[in-house]
Amino acid sequence: MMITRLVNLPWQLSKEQLSWLKKRMKDRRDTVRVLAIEQYEMRYPPRTELNELEAINMDFSG
Repeated sequence: MMITRLVNLPWQLSKEQLSWLKKRMKDRRDTVRVLAIEQYEMRYPPRTELNELEAINMDFSG
């Protein structure tokens, strides 16, 4: 049930959904924790990745 909910999360999360996801990132079950971290990082990439993407976009734009 928990894995299904994680997989079916919408792209934009409400405050409640974000809070729930953050709690799952600390879950004792490895499968749930890993999937929750993946879902979080897809929506909110680490700042270093954003900087790399911005640099790539600058290279293409001129």
